[in-house]
Amino acid sequence: MTFITNPVMAALRLTAMLSLGFATTLPAHGGPVIKQPTEPAPPIVYPTCPGGFTLAQKGATIFRCKITVPTNLTHVPVFNAVNHSCAPISYWNIGPQVYTQASGANTTVYFRCRHT
Repeated sequence: MTFITNPVMAALRLTAMLSLGFATTLPAHGGPVIKQPTEPAPPIVYPTCPGGFTLAQKGATIFRCKITVPTNLTHVPVFNAVNHSCAPISYWNIGPQVYTQASGANTTVYFRCRHT
């Protein structure tokens, strides 16, 4: 770290740092708060829906697919959903969660992955 003892040079450097966004307002001790450069967040890699399922909801913290089948055929999509993964597991840390919702003669099977 270089210390600037000339007050004019110190003021010029601080002005330049503030204008370029490398420093914020002065803290109580009188020196600039230096911002460290940050890399942009990597794009979210979404899982895939199990075979036959369609995308129902997609966001930064939830990924949900669904399929509607006759109630007496629910076991096949439930089996496929339970055995499907929420990849990459380094991001999608909750799931797979599989649940059903019956409506008359049909049942909707949901596959959900979540991130906290």
